[in-house]
Amino acid sequence: MHIALTGPMTLSMLEPELGAPVPSEGFPFPGTAQLVLDYLRAGHRVTAITTGFDVAAPVRRSSGDLDVVVLPSRARGRGRAFDFFREERHAITAELDAAAPDVIHAHWTYEFGLAARAASAAALVSVHDWAPAIARLNRHPYWYFRWVMQIACLLRRGALVAPSSYIADRVRRWYRQPCAVIPNGVELSAFTPVRPSEQPVVAMLNVGFTDRKNVGTALRAWPAVRRAHPEAVLTLAGPDFEPGGVAEAWAREHDLTSGVRFLGPLEPDAVPAFLGGAALFLHTSREESFGIVLVEAMAAGLPVIVGADSGAAPDVVRPAGLAIDVGDVDAVARAVDQLLSDPARHARMSRSGRDVAAEYTVERSSAAHLELLQELAGAPRTRTKDEA
Repeated sequence: MHIALTGPMTLSMLEPELGAPVPSEGFPFPGTAQLVLDYLRAGHRVTAITTGFDVAAPVRRSSGDLDVVVLPSRARGRGRAFDFFREERHAITAELDAAAPDVIHAHWTYEFGLAARAASAAALVSVHDWAPAIARLNRHPYWYFRWVMQIACLLRRGALVAPSSYIADRVRRWYRQPCAVIPNGVELSAFTPVRPSEQPVVAMLNVGFTDRKNVGTALRAWPAVRRAHPEAVLTLAGPDFEPGGVAEAWAREHDLTSGVRFLGPLEPDAVPAFLGGAALFLHTSREESFGIVLVEAMAAGLPVIVGADSGAAPDVVRPAGLAIDVGDVDAVARAVDQLLSDPARHARMSRSGRDVAAEYTVERSSAAHLELLQELAGAPRTRTKDEA
């Protein structure tokens, strides 16, 4: 079967298979690249189509059953949003039709999902997030344009899959469309529990210092944690959390830097060691469609604190997590104190976490997606009027 997979992806993961570098950074989404590799290992031909801000013309690389295409994308968000990614969508659709696959797997319900719905081959679209929630939390005009794009994508009939019931239930309720649930897969082999240092470290790993990720509440709670545990350290990693970055500037302005380390972005292969040296993982995000980092933290043996109303987060962590009101500074401080003060409970949650994480393997997720794609490849495709 020839599968065209389109979406943002970490291109460096494909370079060993290609035997050559790809002159584009791509995007920090390893899950899509992992699916490309898994589909290849299952014996399928794969055309991977993505975009990049750092290429001026299409880049093409091929080796064996893998073809990789990187299409230019406009760097300015305003330019892309105002015409709903028209240039990018048309280029992706043209490339999909030129590849002539048996089936398409498109990721996210924006430019990639819309481009796939306009292509000739049948497409499975993965609904990775819920745009209304993100727009309300980020309150940025860009996300309202994205919301409109998601509406347009989901109004077009076709196969859908989501990583959690939280997302799938909303698709079914608002769009009256069936939507399968396949949790994201995580490569767990690198996440072996490491004995943390004597100094209790509370780890946080987020993409951006935003209202949605809500790290400010954790920082406001930290002085109370330090009063109960003077040696405790809060370690913040991810974009915006580098020394001197946005998060540290905000923390300094509010006198909240005592006992806090700012690490900044981590390479994927540095994440296991980062988590393995911690005592627990704190995730104050207000909304998650799944939360791969939660699975990674559980695989590293860390109890996890999540929001009780934070989308899919409590369903992902189950008995390995402590679900609280992450908007309440006192509740966050109490939860951290409880887990640092109760070794027996900590140990129980650590064991539960490793058991739960084992359910989210890459192999299981890839096999389930392949089953849907194989069913779809054998089904006839009928275009809607707005796709003609």
